[in-house]
Amino acid sequence: MTINQEPTPKTTETPQKMLIEANKARESADFLGGLDLALVASSLFKKDGELPKAAEALSSAAISLRHLYENKRDSAYLSLALQIAQDAVDLAMQSGQKDALAIPYFELAKTQETAGQLYAASLTYEKAFEHIITNPPKSHDRPGVKADITGRLAISRIKVGEEEALKDFNQALEDLEQSKEGDYNKGVWLSGLHMHLAEALKDKDTKNAREHLQEARRLIDIYSLPLRLNQWQRLADTFPPKDLQVA
Repeated sequence: MTINQEPTPKTTETPQKMLIEANKARESADFLGGLDLALVASSLFKKDGELPKAAEALSSAAISLRHLYENKRDSAYLSLALQIAQDAVDLAMQSGQKDALAIPYFELAKTQETAGQLYAASLTYEKAFEHIITNPPKSHDRPGVKADITGRLAISRIKVGEEEALKDFNQALEDLEQSKEGDYNKGVWLSGLHMHLAEALKDKDTKNAREHLQEARRLIDIYSLPLRLNQWQRLADTFPPKDLQVA
């Protein structure tokens, strides 16, 4: 599998509009389309000297690559996702704008976590958390975003044995539930937090893990999240059938 990270642009669309379309394509399960658009957008942003936006577009590309890995189980997609997510962080750092760092760090941490690099992911989540609190980008300076990052940091700490982080997770969950985030984001992030905690607790506290997995399914059904449902099913398949009761 070969993917050109800086494809030759073949469009008159602005890079910002392309990035928006890339995210829409990904959310509609067109992962290759979303990947291509995000890479072209990043190339154009970089050409225009807009390094923070170029980094944001690369982070979007990394998300599409993670989805491709999860669906096709081809490790080449995950390797490229790690590379591109790190490139996004490097571009954000190169820009010299501290408010450009939180989201690239967040997507790198999620990619490291997917790759099983749990200690590295925990450290990167910590960097994302520090920047979303002290240097939040205007586009993500919302309680819901901060709660989502806080929750993912807590889960990463639990995965490396810091059980006391469960308290931080519960607080982040409450903050996200009470936030004024839009229904789609809230549904995706809440279900994701429950699913990731279920995964973290599966071999430690099966009862609690099962409860979080079932709560994730309830949210997926309420908010009608087909991509999340596919992810949920893959996780549910790792639990013994008797452990799950879906209404």
